[in-house]
Amino acid sequence: MAVVGQATTRDRDVTTLAGELRGKPRGLWSDAWRRLRHNRAATAGVIYIVLICLLAVVAPLIAPDNPNYASPTAQSNTPPIWSAGHDTRYLLGTDELARDELSRLIYGTRVSMAVGIVPIAIITVVGLLVGLTAGWAGGWIDNVLMRLVDAVYAFPAFLFFIVLATVLRDTGFGRLLGGLVMLFTAFAIVGWTDMSRLVRSQVLSVKQREYIEAARAIGAPTWRIVMKHVLPNSLAPVIVAIAFGVPSYILAEASLSFLGLGVQASVPSWGSMVFDGFPAILGQPAFVIMPSLLIALIMLAFTFLGDGVRDALDPQAMQ
Repeated sequence: MAVVGQATTRDRDVTTLAGELRGKPRGLWSDAWRRLRHNRAATAGVIYIVLICLLAVVAPLIAPDNPNYASPTAQSNTPPIWSAGHDTRYLLGTDELARDELSRLIYGTRVSMAVGIVPIAIITVVGLLVGLTAGWAGGWIDNVLMRLVDAVYAFPAFLFFIVLATVLRDTGFGRLLGGLVMLFTAFAIVGWTDMSRLVRSQVLSVKQREYIEAARAIGAPTWRIVMKHVLPNSLAPVIVAIAFGVPSYILAEASLSFLGLGVQASVPSWGSMVFDGFPAILGQPAFVIMPSLLIALIMLAFTFLGDGVRDALDPQAMQ
């Protein structure tokens, strides 16, 4: 009876394995998505990012007041609700101009998410175009583009941000969208070099693969080979770079705003709120801690997401 039972179990296992083999095999992206969903830290990061994005979208609906409205009946620098002497109308207190701190924090999500997402989108497009062109064309085109990349890369990025913000801050261009367009431009001008190098290295590796040679042999047009084969198989490290790039630009904006060179004073930003609250840090440290904590949390969320994406796309993890 034991032998019969073992044979039955073995037959069942063989049947299950055969069924799995007959099923559609998982591809790179579906397998990576499955592993990413099982990464708790990355999942928590995604949930927090989604919540912050939703908060940015519905900010006018849930903010208790206009972020730039200075109430004539409110005192400046009133403490948050958990401190003595607070004003019950303002849960998180008011700043030095008697503006509602909670409303400014809510509206600050818009600036941080815009500064994190828009520049990295521009950088990705430019980096993909330059990297694909250099890696696929090779020869003198590759040399010219890479020397251009080296020239831009040699210029200190943060110094460029400061110079551009200082020169253009009071111009019409510097005032567009409260200074956000100037920040997008500054970040994009010097930020595309790393992306282009990354894409170029991937293209140089992918274009030597057998399936690329096979596509060339059957007469597939160049655009089809690049768009259908080279680009999709070069995207894994690009996605990881995007996930890690977003928090770096959020921090850069916060740093510039802390120095008084970021967005215009009329635009609520977490970095500018740290700058505004710093003179009163000894008396009211909450005005510095609250926006600083939000900056740290959104950067941590994107870092968790970046780590999760990197692990999910790691070929060794597929073994």
